[in-house]
Amino acid sequence: MFNILTLTEMTAGGNSKVGAIVFVACLLAATILYMSTPRFSVAQLDEIPPVPCPCGQARRAFKEPWNTLASVHLTDISVDSKLHYHQKMTEIYIVLEGEGYLEADGEQIPLKPLTSVMIRPGCVHRAVGNLRIINVPMPPFDPADEFEV
Repeated sequence: MFNILTLTEMTAGGNSKVGAIVFVACLLAATILYMSTPRFSVAQLDEIPPVPCPCGQARRAFKEPWNTLASVHLTDISVDSKLHYHQKMTEIYIVLEGEGYLEADGEQIPLKPLTSVMIRPGCVHRAVGNLRIINVPMPPFDPADEFEV
């Protein structure tokens, strides 16, 4: 809204009627753009190129700039995953394949298919074993919020 108001003021040159018309036109254009943009997003996780992460390899979906809620990662856990934590992010791990454990603040939590674990900010953690998981970071993953121990 700030950008529309600034544009309106610059365009109107102080004329309130012209400013109101420009404001309505900008608002209408923004509404049409919003309405023509799909209100959903689809990701084929196995087709996203993997990137290294402390746990192994992650395929990260829903990184769009408008998304402030959560992202979804298909993650293959390496046996040598690294202890790390996040200051702001909560994660939900959902085990798809394999068995192992989650080390969370010094405790070992057994993992097998369909085990789910919510990891809150500040929890030092790593998954151990030959595992494939879905990781749901909330808010969406931010590399600046990942700290190895």
